[in-house]
Amino acid sequence: MELDQRDLSQVCVIILAAGKGTRMKSEESKVFFPFLGKPLLSHILQAAQGLSTKKILVVVSPADFDRAKELYHDTAEIVIQEEPKGTGDAVKKALNQRPGEKYYLILCGDTPLIQSSTLLSLSEIFFKTHADAALITAIVEQAKMYGRIKRNPEGDIEEIIEYKDATQEEKNIHEINSGMYLFKAAALKETLHYLKDFNAAKEVYLTDTLKQIRQKNGTISSYQLEGEKEIFGINNRRDLSRALMMAYQQKNESLMLEEGVTIIDPEHTFIDPRAKIGQDSIIKPYCYLEGPVCIGKNVSIGPYVCMRASEDKPIVIESHCQVGPFTSLRGGTHLKQHVHVGTFVEVKNSTLDQNTKAMHQSYLGDAEIGKKVNIGAGTITCNYDGQTKHKTIIKDGAFIGSDAILVAPLSIGELSYVAAGSTITKDIPDQSLGIGRSRQENKIGWKKRAIIKKNNESKGDTK
Repeated sequence: MELDQRDLSQVCVIILAAGKGTRMKSEESKVFFPFLGKPLLSHILQAAQGLSTKKILVVVSPADFDRAKELYHDTAEIVIQEEPKGTGDAVKKALNQRPGEKYYLILCGDTPLIQSSTLLSLSEIFFKTHADAALITAIVEQAKMYGRIKRNPEGDIEEIIEYKDATQEEKNIHEINSGMYLFKAAALKETLHYLKDFNAAKEVYLTDTLKQIRQKNGTISSYQLEGEKEIFGINNRRDLSRALMMAYQQKNESLMLEEGVTIIDPEHTFIDPRAKIGQDSIIKPYCYLEGPVCIGKNVSIGPYVCMRASEDKPIVIESHCQVGPFTSLRGGTHLKQHVHVGTFVEVKNSTLDQNTKAMHQSYLGDAEIGKKVNIGAGTITCNYDGQTKHKTIIKDGAFIGSDAILVAPLSIGELSYVAAGSTITKDIPDQSLGIGRSRQENKIGWKKRAIIKKNNESKGDTK
């Protein structure tokens, strides 16, 4: 059975993001912690948007309302949970905001690895079985502090037992609750009225709705995952680190097995899920690629290369380039084919055309550099005057000598040379040599005279 888009259009998504996250030990709310370049909450919103629904509610604490409104006013309605009375109470607040929906999909605000495809699979089972509720579960080796899924002998879900309330026998169950559910509105509303805080945490648990549905002979379906990766919830900074490692591991495996990329040391290579890398490229150890980085075929990266792109300033590296070691590429960098950027070179918001080389110890910012240009060691484009960024243009075939300071705005013509050690402040015409050095003067015998002068001064001090 294929999902009917008309069914999905009737699903209202509720994202629970009102928890204080005290175990993060931070003044920052947990759901706004950065994760792969954007807040945790943004990842869950993105997964929800994959359902093609425009009805998304985010439940937050009063302290987070303004920030959530600022970030997500275009994509979601923001609902306040005045007091932290539990997930059941948070859902009640959301239903008060949108009481007339037919179905409600409830997600957690601290599970950034959940995929739209998994939410679609849950929806498919829900609509196929005509269930009153469906949830995502997972089979894990170590269930830790997750809620346990309790099934009857026929395999039907009876209830969810929270860890704090579980007996030792129930703690031995290896099927866990994800905290993600899809409900028929009528079943959810009816059971919410029966929820009480008679538990160890003195909170209103949303999980208790499933027990109520079963007691009223309702039906519950489930979509089961292997392992906790997608449903992994972040409660503290150790969890945050683990989730990041899971994301990097998944990306590395996908690149190696599906895209034909060689990653020498996957455990020490950190590639953003948004990055794209072409076939037969090699990523050497200790490389960090952040944001929308697009790398072509047969490219060598590393070791020790840092790339930091953003949505408005991506990084593009075309085929047959070589980057590294110890290279920093920032947003807006575009390396065309057969470019070599080497040791301790930083490139920012600049284009280097085909067969150009910047081999070592240079800064190239806001520059447009042509084909077959040689950038000597120690070259700096002085692009910022304290108020405005200015562009440096270096045309095809130019040769920039070592330790050159290029003060923008500046244009260096085709096949022109810049003498080593020069400070260049004026344009250089095509096929010309630019020299910007002070005159050298040699003072013969200066050292001997300096020693005699020092000795005389010393004797005078003694007297």
